[in-house]
Amino acid sequence: PDVLADLPRVKRIMEWVRDNGGDYAHGGPHLFFGVINTALPKQLGGDPQAAKVGFEQGIKITDGRYLMGKALYGYHYFRAIDNREGYVKTLQEVLDAPSDVMPEQRLANELAKIRAKRWLGEVDEYFE
Repeated sequence: PDVLADLPRVKRIMEWVRDNGGDYAHGGPHLFFGVINTALPKQLGGDPQAAKVGFEQGIKITDGRYLMGKALYGYHYFRAIDNREGYVKTLQEVLDAPSDVMPEQRLANELAKIRAKRWLGEVDEYFE
């Protein structure tokens, strides 16, 4: 409950960051809204369509080279809309990307690959 009470303030701060430098942290402000809009139920302000827009804008900033954005998109968005095919396809794209696709973010990209592999292994837990 305490975290939810702070959420409106955090969202306002992140809206300011997004509106005044959305490319910050490789599209991080957009990815934040992608995750938050899939993590919350609709009754608390969650919005899968807004999440999709956030993820796509965040991914576009690096032309998809920042793999963590794509991994988060696959894991959060496609689970939220119950789309197994999109989930598997997007996470597989992360695994198939070359390790040096964005050399300055190699560590984050390798972590994205580790997560994508783990999340693909859990696909049957999320989809029937």
